[in-house]
Amino acid sequence: MNVFKVAIAGLGFLLFSFSLFSQEVAPKKMKYGIGMGINYSKYHSTFTYKGESSPSLQEFDPIIGFSLLCSAERTFSDRLKSTLRPEIAFVGTGIKGIDGNLTNVSVVIPISLHARLVDQFYMHGGVGIEYLAGVTAGRDGDSDLLTDNIDNRWIPSVHGGISYVVSNLVDIGIKYNYNLKSLLEFSGTDGDGETIGSLNYTSSYFQFSAILRQ
Repeated sequence: MNVFKVAIAGLGFLLFSFSLFSQEVAPKKMKYGIGMGINYSKYHSTFTYKGESSPSLQEFDPIIGFSLLCSAERTFSDRLKSTLRPEIAFVGTGIKGIDGNLTNVSVVIPISLHARLVDQFYMHGGVGIEYLAGVTAGRDGDSDLLTDNIDNRWIPSVHGGISYVVSNLVDIGIKYNYNLKSLLEFSGTDGDGETIGSLNYTSSYFQFSAILRQ
């Protein structure tokens, strides 16, 4: 439950920040909104042994999660705009063979550049930074918080996708987000305590979103 409180507090802080920012920019060039996304997410693992990295043999199943989003949009021209769309993302993965799962709650702050292709269709891409509020491992109805295994909670990411604006009021879109750094890392040592290998987990997700714009 503490993870959810942190996530909701993060969303409240972002909304407050947007309200301050909106007073400094000409309204005709800015649009604000709030929405929700459905996430189709999966973990990826890499095994490193004595400096050599390769995909691990561990297999994962995608799972469905969701995101709460708010949006600040700045128009530069008829064909170009940028967005800041912080979200609280609930993503994770199923683990094959053990009937278990890994899930995480993150506050993601992505900055995107959008280019209009035709009509109100846009292609976009950008970078983001993610604050990892917590990771939970679940199996047979039990769950454990893996907070002690998170060395760095700030994780960079990249994303890209397409969107369509309906009657200038609703922005619907699909994007792919990929983390550039490990969420979790487990190391193995030899008899002398020297690290000989590690298992690293990264995360990615597809998201379908709908945002109501003012």
